[in-house]
Amino acid sequence: MSPINSGTITNTQGRACRGPLWLVRSEIGQESWDALIHASPDGGMDGLWAWQVMVSDVTAWHVLDLSFGAVENGALVAAVPLSFSPDGGCLASPWFGASGPVIAEGLHWRQQRRLLVAIMDRVRQLAAEHGARSVEFSLSPTSPRSLANRWGINPLAAFGLKDVSTQSRLIDLTLGEAALWEGLSKDSRYQVRRARAAGYTVERRPWGEMLDDYYRTHVETYQRTGASPHPKAYFDGVARLMAAQGRAELWVGLAAGKTPVAFQNIARFDGRFKYWTGCSSGEHLDSGVNYLLMWSAIASAATENGQWFEMGETFPGEVSSKNAGLTTFKSKFGGEDHRSFKGRIDFPPPAEVPTPRPDAPIYTPPQESWVMIATDFLRLGKRIVARSVGLGRALRWQRRMRRLASLLLHPFQLDGCGRPEWTSPADAEAALRRTYSAGTIYKVDDICALPIGSGISYSDRVLEAKLDAVRSSCSGDGVVVDLCCATGAHLMALSDRFRRGIGIDFSVPFIIDAERRRRQQGIQSVSFLVGSARAIPITSGSVDTVYCLSALYQIPEVEEVFVEVSRILAPGGRFVVEIGIAPSLNQMVCAAQPNLPQLHLLTLPAALAMLRRLGLSVATHRSFQLLPMWGDRPKWLKPLLSQPVVRFLMRDINGRMLEERLASLPGLKYFAFRHLIVCVKS
Repeated sequence: MSPINSGTITNTQGRACRGPLWLVRSEIGQESWDALIHASPDGGMDGLWAWQVMVSDVTAWHVLDLSFGAVENGALVAAVPLSFSPDGGCLASPWFGASGPVIAEGLHWRQQRRLLVAIMDRVRQLAAEHGARSVEFSLSPTSPRSLANRWGINPLAAFGLKDVSTQSRLIDLTLGEAALWEGLSKDSRYQVRRARAAGYTVERRPWGEMLDDYYRTHVETYQRTGASPHPKAYFDGVARLMAAQGRAELWVGLAAGKTPVAFQNIARFDGRFKYWTGCSSGEHLDSGVNYLLMWSAIASAATENGQWFEMGETFPGEVSSKNAGLTTFKSKFGGEDHRSFKGRIDFPPPAEVPTPRPDAPIYTPPQESWVMIATDFLRLGKRIVARSVGLGRALRWQRRMRRLASLLLHPFQLDGCGRPEWTSPADAEAALRRTYSAGTIYKVDDICALPIGSGISYSDRVLEAKLDAVRSSCSGDGVVVDLCCATGAHLMALSDRFRRGIGIDFSVPFIIDAERRRRQQGIQSVSFLVGSARAIPITSGSVDTVYCLSALYQIPEVEEVFVEVSRILAPGGRFVVEIGIAPSLNQMVCAAQPNLPQLHLLTLPAALAMLRRLGLSVATHRSFQLLPMWGDRPKWLKPLLSQPVVRFLMRDINGRMLEERLASLPGLKYFAFRHLIVCVKS
């Protein structure tokens, strides 16, 4: 197992986090990543750090690198090379190679199985987030684990993958050069002798020196066979990354005048060699130079104490295709077929999201919640009034308050602003994703701003209060999760308050920008993941603090978010959450803005009850925004939204704004829109 430079990740009680912590490849570092690949019985060259960089650098392929690792008790226990092709809709481990999940050596078989189950779940989550239509895993046929199971059951089938294994031709190099020569077919030996007699020679040349010659011959070969040539950037990566590390050898077949006419690119990894790519000039196809090249590479590998030489996939069942010709050629050099284990998951196409119709029925929350608020409000009023006046006057006050509550509640039971609503939470979530993807309302540049200065604006004052609540909930040496982190400015500003911070958001553009900012600022303790708040990609009980600001009121089925937060929090962990509450005047202002997405609001009693059911007890509770404090609609609210009123409500009363004092009064807090609650998990 490879140690991670940041050390063991612990929570506030000092115990190691349970289950794996997922880290993207960039967080792990090349040294730790490659050390695991070399030491693992699953490792292969296609899993190395340089391979992932080589593939993702080919811009013509539009491949997104999603490689990640699993950390347990401060050690890297698994590495998963993973790439996504938006063009093909395929998530592959790895892309253009064979080195699927790589598990650290020395783990108990039960731990290995548990780890693989978690990895497959994580890959399925990534597939869902990126809209992948399929997932493919390929295992290296020359890895120690595959060699021990060369004709056994596909290990990927145990995790729900369809077995799509093929065969790969392997040559045992330990037999020695003499036995290997005898293992060649009669025709192969004849072609080797014939090429030598015609004056052809073979040399090993530097990749960088021969790159242009190789690519010119590669294009000619592929056009001759009717295939599309690979981008030159791919072979540039071979020369720049793989050959520079001694992982790629270029063998060149030379005609009598030392003119290069054929090439073979041989991969090498820990005593295992592989025929990677090759090409040859059409004028010299029948000269035997390709046989001479292949034999020279095999013989050289044997003299270097190599163990296996992989010729690549064979297709024994095909008799009239390019694959049939390749199979015949590879079989002439001896060896035997081994299974090349592959697994695949195909996902059904996503259901078409119905377009909202103006005449669609309005989706409204259950009315029991309004009754709960009204009942609490009336009971409170009845108690207060009954203690100070006679019973008759109390009853009159109760009737008046009932009429007032009815008037207040009525606008929120219907969409009084005429904006069309969606018919289900699924439709609302799809509309929310479209809104964020459009980038017109929620822009990358300003979605996650920091306070400009103390007391400058109402929004800055509220944001300072929220960030102060997060700071006081961080222990300094724990794991912190910013749920719905946007571009991550808040998490990075708090990076001195935790050992490791993880930002999660469903928006890919936001996460890309967050990662860019993190690299610019050189912050090593923070990482960002694409994920859903209703299916958080983090191990249960492994987080000390979770916070979610200015986001939950846009997420349908918010109780699912609370369930996930309770799951990932360790006992004693803290949840700092900002909840949008209905009914409120702010709700009416939002409804009057036709471009804003639909709100999904809770009543205060319902929200508190959800938290209690999940073992999240309230430690502190602050209320804001009894008045909307923004906007210019509806018109009848405009006097309350003027700047003089806002400035008056921002006045400081014993360290808190007057607006917060009013919004926290027992009867009025039910109608304040913004509630900042700090919970502790029991």
